[in-house]
Amino acid sequence: MFGQPLVVGKSVLVATEDDYVYSINRNTGAVELVAATRRPYATSAEGCAKPTVSPYVGVTSTPVYDPGTGTIYVTGMISGPPVIILT
Repeated sequence: MFGQPLVVGKSVLVATEDDYVYSINRNTGAVELVAATRRPYATSAEGCAKPTVSPYVGVTSTPVYDPGTGTIYVTGMISGPPVIILT
């Protein structure tokens, strides 16, 4: 995880290099939502000797929340076409 967690209401949003985004209840620690592309970009594909982020480059930035629409935005690198999975 490189991005900072983001507090939105009673939730803490956390994004990972494995291209997962978690919504965690800040009071109980319970995971409320998991979203994933399940296709993180492998740093080995670049042939770098010592990559800074390894073994995947996924969502490196801090999530952004739009209170007007209730939308969470993240950017990340993926392999292949995006497939969003919510659980």
